[in-house]
Amino acid sequence: EAEVGGFKRSGIGRQQGVEGIHEFTETKHINFDGSPTLW
Repeated sequence: EAEVGGFKRSGIGRQQGVEGIHEFTETKHINFDGSPTLW
């Protein structure tokens, strides 16, 4: 199966580009309070 959808003659295709990475990742969010702790 040939990979198509790259830019110009890059040979990267979509599966090895940014779009391919998004297929294998899951977005998570971590929120923390970065203010200094007052004692």
